Amino acid sequence: MPGLWGLLEIGRRALSAQSTAMNVTSHNIANANSPGYTRQRVDLAATMPLKDMSGFLIGTGVSVAAIERLRDRFIDNQFRQTNSSLGSATMRHTVLSQIEAGLSEPSENGIQALLTGFFNSFQELASHPEESSTRQAVLQQANRLVSAFNRIAGTFTAQRMTVAEDTTSKVNRINELTRRIAELNRQITNAQNAGNVPSDLMDQRDRALDQLSQYTSITASLDSQGSMIVSIGGVMVAGNGTSVSLQSAVVSGVLKVSTTTGQEVNINGGELGSALELYNTTIPEYMTKLDEMANALIARVNAVHAAGYGLGNPPPTGINFFTGSGAAGIAINTQISSNINTIAASSTGAPGDNQTALALFNISSEQLMGNNTLTLAQFYAGFVSGIGSAVSSAQGAGSGAELVLAQLSNQREMVSGVSLDEEMTNMIKFQRSFEAAARVVRTTDELIQTILNMV
Repeated sequence: MPGLWGLLEIGRRALSAQSTAMNVTSHNIANANSPGYTRQRVDLAATMPLKDMSGFLIGTGVSVAAIERLRDRFIDNQFRQTNSSLGSATMRHTVLSQIEAGLSEPSENGIQALLTGFFNSFQELASHPEESSTRQAVLQQANRLVSAFNRIAGTFTAQRMTVAEDTTSKVNRINELTRRIAELNRQITNAQNAGNVPSDLMDQRDRALDQLSQYTSITASLDSQGSMIVSIGGVMVAGNGTSVSLQSAVVSGVLKVSTTTGQEVNINGGELGSALELYNTTIPEYMTKLDEMANALIARVNAVHAAGYGLGNPPPTGINFFTGSGAAGIAINTQISSNINTIAASSTGAPGDNQTALALFNISSEQLMGNNTLTLAQFYAGFVSGIGSAVSSAQGAGSGAELVLAQLSNQREMVSGVSLDEEMTNMIKFQRSFEAAARVVRTTDELIQTILNMV
């Protein structure tokens, strides 16, 4: 190869290599604002030298050794772990904020104020045990309190149903992404087997993995063929051209995620992990506490009220004030709501006696909750405070994850992002090299023409 023809080949190789470099640089510039795009770099390498007639090794030019994606797998894994944490905190904060808003605390429509108004109405009844207006006030306050219990219980139930529906949509989205990853795996391995480097397909796969991590914690690793093997909860959901679909269903009151063949999948982290925790644990715990409070109120008020007497001849007695159980089932006895004279104020039935009304008022200070350590109002205040703390905790976790994610995004951008200034500099460098290589070809052509003319 040494000689003029070798010189011409060196120029040709240089033109080809610099042209490829400019193509890659142009591709980077064109995708500077494309989400998920990874900057590409041309690795140029000297070709194997050859001996000339004098025995010296003479260079034979340049070739494109590789077109490299500038990607840091460690940062990618950290990003996806943090993205999963952010998805979990965001989901939890969204649902808990809606629950907190549904409590309407503090306000005149909240249970805290209505509970106080209910017991205070019995104090007014004790001051005027023979009057209908005070009994009417008791019934009115009771109606408002019962409605608040029913409303909040309904809020919990509605939120739980919404979470279940949202879980279905999230599982469907996960299935879409795993199918996409599996198909990209197939295309990538086919391209690699053909000797190509499908950088743009790899970018699409990494972007799909980023999106998948928002919904649940994932484990992703490359196999020997370059396919990304993705697992969720120990179950492989995406491989080379194959994926496993998931489904969600409520089984015996428990929301579960499983494969279509029935294998249960242990979901952790992400929006889906929080959704399962909210449905199966958090919201039921809140409902249990509210039911516990409602049942304590029903039992104690009924016990005192049934022992007292209302107005009449003979005065009615033995009537429960409330019926039903739990926050969703609590209701006012129809005997009470249809005839306010059945509301007990007297402990003996004698005119002017107000002992039962006073006893009903004093229930407000009785320690009926928390193993007889808390009043109803204190228990409910702690209940509301607990929900508020959970909202604040979720918000704090989300803010922290957002900060870390922003830092990781910046680190990823430093490695994989496109710098237009750098690419423009490269473009000028490759342009000058191309022009110089063209000059080599032109000069070689002139030398060859000179020799041909000599002949």
